[in-house]
Amino acid sequence: MSNAPKNDDYDDLNLAPEDDELNLADEDDPLPSADEATDTALKFNPSAPTWKVMIVDDEQSIHDVTQLALSEFTFKGKKLSFISAYSAEEAKTLLKAHPDTALIFLDVVMEENDSGLQLTNYIRDTLQNHLVRIILRTGQPGEEPEENVLMNYEINDYRLKVELTQGQLFVAMIVGLRAYYDLINLQIKNINLKQILDSLPIGVQDAPQIIGKGRNKTDVN
Repeated sequence: MSNAPKNDDYDDLNLAPEDDELNLADEDDPLPSADEATDTALKFNPSAPTWKVMIVDDEQSIHDVTQLALSEFTFKGKKLSFISAYSAEEAKTLLKAHPDTALIFLDVVMEENDSGLQLTNYIRDTLQNHLVRIILRTGQPGEEPEENVLMNYEINDYRLKVELTQGQLFVAMIVGLRAYYDLINLQIKNINLKQILDSLPIGVQDAPQIIGKGRNKTDVN
């Protein structure tokens, strides 16, 4: 841990969303609608001093190592605050209390062999939280084929614990937080636009559709 990479090292990589091949956001996944994401987006506080990162793992050493490796990490001028859960059930309670959690490091095997996968479905389907970035980690490869996990669960990355060096953790955090930040901003814009449209008189709301229909008729003629 002595050779901790600095954030400046990653800034030099110019990991812009359009150029970043490591982007953890799956472009094939549909973006959540404004209604689905309203609660989470509105609870996101741009002036909050930290980014919330949840570590869900039944091994204390994983919590300790992850926090130590990322203790000096900053993104857009904010450091990280860590929330620790030692079971999937504890994570459910904490996620309700912290709906603005930006990223989750999630163990697969805890109470059960697929606890992490069950929790992923709970987050996406029950909580309807499609904004938080989920990085699934496993120390027991082979329990579930990686291809099946990536295809069947709405996660953003899947890693072996032994693969996540300090440098890889830094990159995963930068890419994950950038995706979360962009999604939050997109949803806030959608929410604001919806509120503006809803406040307009009905005739004005329909005007763009009427104009569009008129143009279509003109084009046909």
